[in-house]
Amino acid sequence: MGRLDPEARMTIKALAGRGTTRSEIARLLGVTEGAVRHHLRRMAAGVADGRSLQPLRAKSQAEAIEHWRSQQGEGGVNLAALHAWLREHAKSWRVGLRPGRSRARGMTRAVPKLV
Repeated sequence: MGRLDPEARMTIKALAGRGTTRSEIARLLGVTEGAVRHHLRRMAAGVADGRSLQPLRAKSQAEAIEHWRSQQGEGGVNLAALHAWLREHAKSWRVGLRPGRSRARGMTRAVPKLV
């Protein structure tokens, strides 16, 4: 099982604040009751997740992303189109895009093929 994303942690906090039991929260989110208990204890202690203190990966590309978004119409963001645009214009924006590496195994992740 992977780590819980910030949205799941906030859902746990909100449901617990409304009086939902840990077992009900676990069932709704599809996680163990122990995971819910762990995250509630960490939130109560005010412990910050180390990942939340790290700079966002997209921060180095923020200017290029903002430029791309200004050229798009209203509506949702098509991440596949953004990725393709960034790969095409990486040199002009000095954006370094390459497949990520798994820290655990040092293996290269596959980049989805854009159609």
